[in-house]
Amino acid sequence: GVLNDRSVLGAGPDPVGRLQANRISDVMALVPDVHITPTTPVWMAAEMMVDRTIEALTVLDEGRLVGIVTESDLVRWVAKQGRELAS
Repeated sequence: GVLNDRSVLGAGPDPVGRLQANRISDVMALVPDVHITPTTPVWMAAEMMVDRTIEALTVLDEGRLVGIVTESDLVRWVAKQGRELAS
């Protein structure tokens, strides 16, 4: 699983108290068994996230975790590409 801001904020009325009283496994977001590789095209990663309504994908290289791609990463990438095309 992954511990992210949504996992913490979704922990209820007292997220800090809940984090102090529980284990990470009690509040982390479960990550579906969906991953990409470093060579996966950006459009395909975005499509996978939209189709599965997930916010992040793990990046595996030969079964080893090498990164995580989030919705925010994709938005930043699109914005950068747009700036470069506009200049």
